[in-house]
Amino acid sequence: MSLNRDATSASAARSRAVRPTAPEPDRQIGDPPHAVLALQRTAGNAVVLRLLRIAARPACPPLQVQRCGPIPCDCSAEEQEDYARSVGSGADQPTVSRLTEPQFRTQLGATGEQRVAIDALFANATFSALMSYLRTCAATPHQDVGPLRLKVTPGLKIGGTERFGGYNPVTATLEINPTKREHVANPTELVDTIVHELIHAVDDLQPACQAAGSGPAPLAGGATAVAPDRAAVAGTPEEARLMQEQGPGASDPCGEFIDINDAAQRMIVSVMNNNIVVSGVGRPTLTFVNTIIRDNPAAMTSFDACRKTACALPAARRNEAVGTCAAETIATFIPPALQTALLPTRVRFGHNSSTVSASEAETVRLVALFLKAHPAVTVNLVGHTDSTGSTATNLVVGQRRSDAVKAMLLAKGAPPAQIVSATSAGKAGPISTTPADQFLDRRVEILQ
Repeated sequence: MSLNRDATSASAARSRAVRPTAPEPDRQIGDPPHAVLALQRTAGNAVVLRLLRIAARPACPPLQVQRCGPIPCDCSAEEQEDYARSVGSGADQPTVSRLTEPQFRTQLGATGEQRVAIDALFANATFSALMSYLRTCAATPHQDVGPLRLKVTPGLKIGGTERFGGYNPVTATLEINPTKREHVANPTELVDTIVHELIHAVDDLQPACQAAGSGPAPLAGGATAVAPDRAAVAGTPEEARLMQEQGPGASDPCGEFIDINDAAQRMIVSVMNNNIVVSGVGRPTLTFVNTIIRDNPAAMTSFDACRKTACALPAARRNEAVGTCAAETIATFIPPALQTALLPTRVRFGHNSSTVSASEAETVRLVALFLKAHPAVTVNLVGHTDSTGSTATNLVVGQRRSDAVKAMLLAKGAPPAQIVSATSAGKAGPISTTPADQFLDRRVEILQ
């Protein structure tokens, strides 16, 4: 039984990127157990979980509850061992702690930009409150953070497919794959996944924590939300309701709805917006789109029409088309309160390079779309380098970087009049504090 951003497999989580990944195929065998899905909807995940623990006959959970509903068991060997330990040897038997919180935090940063984003995440008040709630929870078994077990699994695969991570309520395990391509390309995706799964965990463990003496969790109404596969309600009023109240799923906007409610999504967006501003890395994800279309009827109409057109394309073209829908919706309709996630921003470069990488080009594309949609906005570009090399050389390198970003903005449709200047500061204005962080200095600042 797993609650996650993916709708397809246990311990899988996926966000909602500016460029969503291609839909991952369900591996369902036969018809889903609709009776259990109905019970889940009416009685809640906690009741279903207790029934599964009572049954506890197979070597792994008999059902995994996903965003599209329960599907047959699909566990790795390690998950089977976890399950057998958690329910086969008695509910009061403690499991072995795998990670301390500092170890978890360290292992989440597979790249320099991820480390910066994770540092900002652990300093965020909302995230800290959720972790503190679990840390002080007296429910048993006690694991890594109160009753929660932590795992970081680079390259995590379930059923042969790499996954983003997820939360497994049977073993109370939060598992993250920091090396997933989307997590590496956009650190905000990693932040999105972690907070998304932590909300699942806190929502699931709250009853046990309260029974052990804790108060209500600081979820502000955020909770897991169950929805059917889109195909089951296609063309009905229920599809429109779910699109409005929950929004499209991250892994497969064409086939699923997201598995958390509006309050949970707003909490995640608030954390991500703060993370982008504080860390200076990353860009908005598809979760931003869900909050935008919920609040703006014009955005909903525009995005849903674009999404339907994209979803009708062959699979090979669908991914890029849906990504374009998301980027255009964010750039065109993002409300003023969230525009700090777009501007000011930074485009980073490799050592002594003025070539814009594919992942950084996504940031440039968002800015270009935003400028097109907001004619009154103007920007100044300032190129920077690290401290190595001479002042004269670094001024040249910084100018090349600034010119490269300007050329890409223009190529992607930004009006020339809205780009006021493109200059170089060379190695002046460093933001790194250690040699290991000098990658932060090799950048172009896009300033409003």
